[in-house]
Amino acid sequence: MNEVLDALGKAQSALLELQQQHFELMNENRKLKDKLKKEERFDDYVLRETPVGGRYILELRSECITPDRPAHAICPLCREDGRLIVMSKNDTHHSCSKCRFSALHSRSQNKSLEELGNELG
Repeated sequence: MNEVLDALGKAQSALLELQQQHFELMNENRKLKDKLKKEERFDDYVLRETPVGGRYILELRSECITPDRPAHAICPLCREDGRLIVMSKNDTHHSCSKCRFSALHSRSQNKSLEELGNELG
């Protein structure tokens, strides 16, 4: 009888250990799935060099543009930190409100004072 109880105790102990390992593996699996899902957010973007200034931004792929998701760019520096920050765009550059990264995309239409001076005189 003692042998049976001893075997039962060992079996229960082994079962408890297996349940603990199962719980840990399920927890690790959940964390990895969450991490993968977070990274998948960036799959819709492509790295592009700006036409002026030689900097890079992440632009939304053309096939992902919809009325509810207009064309835009996200900050490549923030992306490295796992953040998806949409960059603002004005006449001459894209800029990130979070980290202040800026990428020139076109030259200003305004002439510099030096250019105006040359024209006048």
